[in-house]
Amino acid sequence: MKTKICPICNKEFIIKNDNKLYCSKECYYINTKLHRKSNKCSSCGKPIHKTAKRCHSCETKHNHEIGVFSNIRNRRMKGKHHTEETKKIISKKLSGVKSIHWKKAKIRNCIVCNQPIDRHSKSMCKECYRKKLINNKSHNNKGNITKLSTLIWCSYYNQEWRKKIFERDNYTCKLCGENHNIYLNAHHKIPVSSIIILYNIKNFNDAKNCPLLWDINWGITLCEKCHNKIPKSFKKRILC
Repeated sequence: MKTKICPICNKEFIIKNDNKLYCSKECYYINTKLHRKSNKCSSCGKPIHKTAKRCHSCETKHNHEIGVFSNIRNRRMKGKHHTEETKKIISKKLSGVKSIHWKKAKIRNCIVCNQPIDRHSKSMCKECYRKKLINNKSHNNKGNITKLSTLIWCSYYNQEWRKKIFERDNYTCKLCGENHNIYLNAHHKIPVSSIIILYNIKNFNDAKNCPLLWDINWGITLCEKCHNKIPKSFKKRILC
């Protein structure tokens, strides 16, 4: 069996291959750390890798002084000057006069207000396009298909109504009394569909002015299990 001595810990170890120099990975990593920053920067004196000559900051300064990061055009024309003819050709190309790639921008007017619009917009200015969307004349509009009940549930007034009920009942279910790791529901004692019929609500503006919808006394907090136990029909619904 062949043996070697580790140059770091001075231990004798058995080798299978002649290429092995260290007894373990720890000694190998110690050797790499020792030789990683053996040299010093020639300008600032910081410890650097043995293959490098300068640190990163000094290397960038040196490259800027030499002109490595300058444009290729400037390096080609270093120490030279353009003639007057070439200067005129360059000025014409940059100004756009008689250039092949330059195209004159087309000035367009809005279809509605007949004012000049930006070249990126298609047919209308921003204000006219916003008015079109507000007046429900968008190309995606399908004629106010959304139900009145969904408008009520998704409104800001309903969110505030739910918060007030939860704060009043201290975020606990009134039937089972649970308040940890459960999903709460703000339950209307009288269903919304029957309120719409009783008060003859036809649009969302009528729903805003309805006092029974947003009254806290006609609401109660329930967990998801207790809320599902309540039957859907109005006659069998529990009025807590």
